[in-house]
Amino acid sequence: MKRLTLLALPLLLTINGCGDNNEPQQSSVPTLNAMTASLAPLTSQNDTEFARYYRNGVFLGLDRGNQVDYSLESKSNDASSASSAGSFSNTITQELGVNESDRIKYNSSELYIAARHYYENTNDDQLAPSQDYVRILSREDDASMSHQFDIKLNINEQYHNISGLYLRDNNLSVISQISVVNSLTKIDIWHPYKQEFALSFYDVSQNTAPKLTQQFKIDGHVISTRRIGNKLFVVSSYAPSVDNIIAYAQTEQDKLHNYNVINKLSIDNLLPDYTDKDGNKHKLVNAIDCLYPADASDKDGNDNLVLLSTIDMDKPTNITSKCVSTQTQGIYVSKNSVYLYGVSYLEQQTKGVIHKFSITDAQVNYIASGAVEGNFGNRNTQFRFSESGDYLRVISTIRDEDFKPLHQLTVFKSSAEHNKLALVSQLPNDSQPAKIGKVDEDIYAVRYFDNKAYVVTFQRTDPLYVIDLKDHENPFIAGALEIPGYSAYLHPISENLLLGIGQQIDPSRLPNVGDDATSSAQVIEEGAQVSLFDVSDPASPKKINTIVYVDGYSPVEFDYHALTYLKVSDDKHLFALPIETWSSKSNAQNDAVWSPHVTLQLLEVRLSGSSSELLKAGQINAVKPDGYSRFIGAWDDRSIIHDDDIYYIHGNHVLHSKWSDPQSITGPY
Repeated sequence: MKRLTLLALPLLLTINGCGDNNEPQQSSVPTLNAMTASLAPLTSQNDTEFARYYRNGVFLGLDRGNQVDYSLESKSNDASSASSAGSFSNTITQELGVNESDRIKYNSSELYIAARHYYENTNDDQLAPSQDYVRILSREDDASMSHQFDIKLNINEQYHNISGLYLRDNNLSVISQISVVNSLTKIDIWHPYKQEFALSFYDVSQNTAPKLTQQFKIDGHVISTRRIGNKLFVVSSYAPSVDNIIAYAQTEQDKLHNYNVINKLSIDNLLPDYTDKDGNKHKLVNAIDCLYPADASDKDGNDNLVLLSTIDMDKPTNITSKCVSTQTQGIYVSKNSVYLYGVSYLEQQTKGVIHKFSITDAQVNYIASGAVEGNFGNRNTQFRFSESGDYLRVISTIRDEDFKPLHQLTVFKSSAEHNKLALVSQLPNDSQPAKIGKVDEDIYAVRYFDNKAYVVTFQRTDPLYVIDLKDHENPFIAGALEIPGYSAYLHPISENLLLGIGQQIDPSRLPNVGDDATSSAQVIEEGAQVSLFDVSDPASPKKINTIVYVDGYSPVEFDYHALTYLKVSDDKHLFALPIETWSSKSNAQNDAVWSPHVTLQLLEVRLSGSSSELLKAGQINAVKPDGYSRFIGAWDDRSIIHDDDIYYIHGNHVLHSKWSDPQSITGPY
């Protein structure tokens, strides 16, 4: 017999399972149906039926090689001036009051950096080259940074990567993924390996001697996390490891063997565990706490487990979890709710499936489910969702018979009594037939702010649509603006101003309508662009001005945490974003030699009376510490604005400058 380790996408939960399965050995494998997604509400009424459903899914997973999909998220009303006002900047978030993890955290006196092992040139034998760690630096009286301590996580496995940090008062939380193979090794999804992640909690009241207060090693793969107050919410995925399985079973006899092995196992053996810092092992979730589609039959199955876990950061003694067995693409989190969403392909129809959970002090609880036509795209999909009271607004994309995109806004109201997200309205409709986007235009960015939704679509130009959501039953497109290029991320500054970050397209080099798709006249991305929009009149949005970085890109297009924002006053707003550009020069052989250049660009939005303007305030050039030979790109860069000081985190080190004099640089620290 061969052993096959099964892995899939789960989310975090606390589990205590049923007893052993005493069902008799089967003489043949029944015909089973892989239930990839369902439009029905979820239920947890019977742990025995869930066990059958899950075992069916584990068996069905063998035939598809138990492929692992890590597409779930990365990480609305926030990112407005209200959340960033103060003397120093914080991590940008999607929702006000819902904190998100990032590779840096700062509290005005200490800076914590998730240091990447692949940035290091080190001869320190105590620090394995494949283990991330946490750097602690202190801000001195002269605003310089001094190194205080390196936290080397107490994880015995050779490879682990820090996916994010949280800081609350003197409590530092570190989320890291543990791997049995080098992170640079190509993973063969047909031969899955055991997945495990860690949550490490430190008391950092003494920054030169941080104390590990608790550490959980949890079966599965961490997908996304959020912090609300002192509660840490973790979404993870899991699939079991099964012994005595015949890999790639072809004959009916071998398949029957696998089926009987799986069905003989206790459900406890198929659900995830976690281990605390003292070595005590606990179940992450009980079978009775696992939700599955209410319309599932005894022949249906799904092995994808999504776990929703809650931990008290002040007293991380245990984990409270809920388990969902369904296909999931992503999550959206408001201050009061968690939404899981995925896509169902039933009877040749594509449906976006949404499950709502309420957030309480102790855990999350299932409320309702609903569905929309189409899917949620693949660009920052969580931004397509926004909660307003009991209402959920979501934008989906439908493909017609020619695969052309059609975009639709749907408004739901949740009904806990019937476990249903009830349809309230949709746009376009008979009374509001105007489409969101022109023919062939896909959605590149969505942002909700107050009672408006801003939507960017793109194919030849960048239409910025303003959708009025004041009346949930009657949404409508209030106005639109067309400009070249596109915005991939939208940042509301106020109800009157919106910042867009994306790519500039030279309209003179766009193909003409009807050009052969193979022609050389293709759309050319001319460089990173930052645009300021006046949205004070929703019926007539205007572009105020644009700054373009030729032949460049910004990681903000893909990860909005790379953007730094600080509101200094109602009339002055500061932004910093990394930009990577490439240029070529001819060598002695007249060959083009390309070289990169990484900078932190400093921008200001100035308001004077009724006018506003986006201005360049300077830049900080990235430098490598002595002894570093490898190039470090901009994709992981971060920055902090603190009064007149600017701290630029490039690689694992920090450069310090003044906003008023960015050319004077100290460091790297």
